[in-house]
Amino acid sequence: MTFQLVRLEFRDAVKMDAPDGGTDTLLPGPGHREYLRGWQAKRYTVNISWPKCKDSLDRAVETYAISHLTFCFARNLTTGQQKLFVKHLATRHPDVKVDYWNSSELTARLGDSEEGRLVARRFFGDRDTLERIERGQRSGGVLANEKDAQDRLFAVGKFMAGSDPYFSYPMSVSETHAQAAGAPGGVVMSVERVRGPVRVRTDVIPRSAEAMARFGPKGRLLFSADDAGRAALNAVQRALRQGGEAQIDAGVSTTWDRLPPMFAEMVGKTVKGSVRIISARRIEDWAARVTADTDLGNEIMDFELAVIDAGTDWDFALAGTTGGLTLTIRGRWFETEERGELNIGWSHTLDPSHAGGQPRALAFLKALHGTGTMVVEDLKDGRPPIRQELAATEYPEDLSDLQILLEAVATVEERAGEAIGLPETITSADANDLTVVAACVRDGGQDIRFESMEFLAGPDSALLREDPITDMKVQHNLDAKVFGRVIPLGKTIIEMPPLRIVERKQTAEPDQTLLKLAPATGKPAEIRSVLQPLDGD
Repeated sequence: MTFQLVRLEFRDAVKMDAPDGGTDTLLPGPGHREYLRGWQAKRYTVNISWPKCKDSLDRAVETYAISHLTFCFARNLTTGQQKLFVKHLATRHPDVKVDYWNSSELTARLGDSEEGRLVARRFFGDRDTLERIERGQRSGGVLANEKDAQDRLFAVGKFMAGSDPYFSYPMSVSETHAQAAGAPGGVVMSVERVRGPVRVRTDVIPRSAEAMARFGPKGRLLFSADDAGRAALNAVQRALRQGGEAQIDAGVSTTWDRLPPMFAEMVGKTVKGSVRIISARRIEDWAARVTADTDLGNEIMDFELAVIDAGTDWDFALAGTTGGLTLTIRGRWFETEERGELNIGWSHTLDPSHAGGQPRALAFLKALHGTGTMVVEDLKDGRPPIRQELAATEYPEDLSDLQILLEAVATVEERAGEAIGLPETITSADANDLTVVAACVRDGGQDIRFESMEFLAGPDSALLREDPITDMKVQHNLDAKVFGRVIPLGKTIIEMPPLRIVERKQTAEPDQTLLKLAPATGKPAEIRSVLQPLDGD
């Protein structure tokens, strides 16, 4: 069921326009001077192209200045897709209301209102028309040439197309001695009947995931208690255990517990015939190594992928997480097309308790946004590598900032030998202090512009007797305050340049003199503070 049907009927009823520019249908305002609302139909039955949806929305707003746009999807959105709809579309234009009708909504509008029933009758025919077709088919009618045959097939096709909002039922007719036509993509069930020299096959294709959840084929195999039944049972068990295909022509029958509406009369009945079992090999956990080699970096990460629920749209799914980065691989096989499909997805979730272990994951994620290649290798079981060409995409700026922050945390954690973690709120001052500390650790110290310093000297201090003061070293333990915690980093050693005493002050202690020391040259000096581990570290 697509919105195209609703659009055509509405156009006749309220004189709606059928435009371009990001909408399929527009509702004009009074005097036809403006448009009140638009509808955009998207025929996505599995994945939704959000970039194309955003492009349609932007063009509709720019071209027609509409304040309300409704997307019409030929499927019911998953929870994840609903969130992505809000993220990509609902909030994209603050002054424009953006919502959607899904498959269930469209079906309900066709059946629950007189307007919808008008649409259904227009495109699917009324009941009297269907009954006339059925009577014509039963009586045979005139069938003298190719045109008569085509007319008969058109009548049947019209009936099949309008009979079920959940499934479509493409049919094919061929002679039994000729090779049957290949089934279209997305087929979940095929029913083939042979009468004399003619073979008729009806394929079943779900229009949405809801169709399979409510009416997906479900039944049981029954094996006869003879040699043919035992051979059939062994063939099925072997296919299920090892993967592969089994064609069984004797010793087996089926009882259906649930079927698509077109075949409802077969539910509960035992049907004899040939059975073809196609079983995928069981997917095992996967130790994977992923290499991203692009213009934004060359990074390698290992993932322990475990089998997860694949849902209704995929045959299998594996997922694993390293450093907050989750890799998900989904796969399915289109039997009638003799081809497979793999989908590789990435997601990142910040783990504040192990922040130091995640910079590498973000560096890897950044590399995935560049132009180059990605290769997924199996480290244990010898699966063939998966190679994918990568095209450049924008790397979010907030992830770049997060990567810098996490790299600083990792550097300080490694030096301190303990996990620091991240607080819920980080101020810009906290972030700046952290990056300065991390730079000191990473560089083994820091350069300092020295102008003067104060020093307490006792009565016997050599400083009071030297002029200039040479070969002086300053050493002290260095602690850093990171997110409110004091982290010991080591000790700093500074070799001072020649100094002169530029000021003396007597302190309250009679044997202590406060000296102000400055470079002997009379100008500020550049000195190096060298960071070293504490004794015993």
